[in-house]
Amino acid sequence: MQEILTARGFASLGNETRLAIFRLLVRAGE
Repeated sequence: MQEILTARGFASLGNETRLAIFRLLVRAGE
């Protein structure tokens, strides 16, 4: 998971994938 969160890995993901991961991070942070 940490590899995905690197700027390079994050930028290489599709938009929908980024949104899904962002939602998971927001949910985990609550």
